[in-house]
Amino acid sequence: MLQDLIKPYSCCPHVVVVIGKGGVGKTTVSLLLGAALARLGRTLVLSLDPAKHLAKYIGEEVVDREHVLGENLAVRQLDVEKEVARQADQYSSMLKYLLPSLTVLNVDSVVDVVKYMPGVEEEVFLRVLDSVYSSRDYSFIVVDTPPTGVTLRTLYLPLLYMVWLDKLIKVRERIVSLRYVIARTTGREAEARDKALSILLEMKQRYSNLMDVLKNPARTSYVVVATPEPLPVYEMEETVSFLEKRLGAPAKALVLNKILPAEMARRMGVEQQQKAFIEKLSSIKKPLVLINYLGKPTESFEDVKKLESLVEVVG
Repeated sequence: MLQDLIKPYSCCPHVVVVIGKGGVGKTTVSLLLGAALARLGRTLVLSLDPAKHLAKYIGEEVVDREHVLGENLAVRQLDVEKEVARQADQYSSMLKYLLPSLTVLNVDSVVDVVKYMPGVEEEVFLRVLDSVYSSRDYSFIVVDTPPTGVTLRTLYLPLLYMVWLDKLIKVRERIVSLRYVIARTTGREAEARDKALSILLEMKQRYSNLMDVLKNPARTSYVVVATPEPLPVYEMEETVSFLEKRLGAPAKALVLNKILPAEMARRMGVEQQQKAFIEKLSSIKKPLVLINYLGKPTESFEDVKKLESLVEVVG
């Protein structure tokens, strides 16, 4: 049922971004969706979750290497700390090149600060997300994301960068224009190409292209996950609103995980609450996927596969 909601793309991977509050079962849903899509083509489940829950399901280390789970299905866990350190090293090299005098001020301390700056993890996630679209090895790539706030900031970064780049390009164009006037006035030959302006224009084009694929339903699907509890459902509604109004990319489907059997829900006093959330989410006019509770926490890929018979799509 799940794979019926996602359509393959002709030449490049279709990327499925799984979003939700921590603890709602994003990794479980990502693996379940990956197993379903593997029936249609080669599929990779890529986890960006710093908590690294994926290893628990696989039973062995899968950080920074692809592990084959079955026919047409592989998984990989990103080492977030390693990628952040690599990013900081790149900043270090750039600072040493642009500002050699920083060596006197101990540039290593600057790099240490960069590692813990707000936004560094989001930049790492954005680079990884950008890279998956150019893969030729898979028909589908399911991205298991960090908690909602980090994910939404990551998705919004290209739009933010383009605003900044527009202003920097205008400033640089004025500088280039002024240099041209000075060169002509003094009788010197004006440079035909400005390297800094070219870099800024290339960056703007790159982020513009990324934004296009993030908003293109033929290339990217957003699946939002919650459990039938007040805070996760509220976060799901906010995420759906953000995707539509800020990103211009409607959610493909909503997933309500860990639906309790009626008798168990009644004993726990949440039967009416659970029914109310299902009715509320059904009214959003998106496909709503209900995953019934397995009877125990999902702890392995075998448990995930058992969930396939417990899935129901409504709406």
